[in-house]
Formats: sequence, C-alpha cells, structure tokens
Amino acid sequence: MAVYSSLAYSPPGKAQAKFNITLRNVSVEQVFKVIRKQSNFKILYNDELLKKAGRVSIDVRNGDINEVLNQCFAGQPLGYKIMDETIIITPKVAEHKQTGA
Repeated sequence: MAVYSSLAYSPPGKAQAKFNITLRNVSVEQVFKVIRKQSNFKILYNDELLKKAGRVSIDVRNGDINEVLNQCFAGQPLGYKIMDETIIITPKVAEHKQTGA
C-alpha cells in the first residue's frame, strides 16, 4: 500500500523541494514514481542495477530529496548523485577507512 501527500515546491532550486511521503514495502521504482509526481526531478538509472535492490519503506515529513533518497537506499546496494534537477542512481561506493601512520 502506498500513501503519499502533497509537496511544497518553490522554484528555483532543488534544495527547496519538500516531500511528504509514506511508503511501505514497495519497490525502488515506486519511490521514483512518487518523486517524479511531487517534483521536477528526472531520475536516470540502469534497470539491471535496480534488480539488485530490495523492497523499501520510507516515511518523510517535510524532508528534502536527500532525506527521501537516504531512507530509500538505506541497506541497499545503491547510491545517488544529484546534478541540477537530475538524480543519477549509482552502485553504492564502499567506504574505505584510512589508518594513520
């Protein structure tokens, strides 16, 4: 079941888009559909990459696109980059810790 409400959007600038989204046990593609409905963002991704993702649940109230995507991709093999009004889905980059010598 997907439930979502309105968006307060004040152009210009992606940072001003605010999302109110509640989704339970949905595909990542479903989250993308809601993002597209509530904003001017375009989302670029590889279908094969999304096949590796599991189902997600998110609950964002008056949050920005980073909050939505961070919740969406938590525990997933996916990451993202935002360039203007385009979101590019990428494989998650492993974090490397440096040790001091």
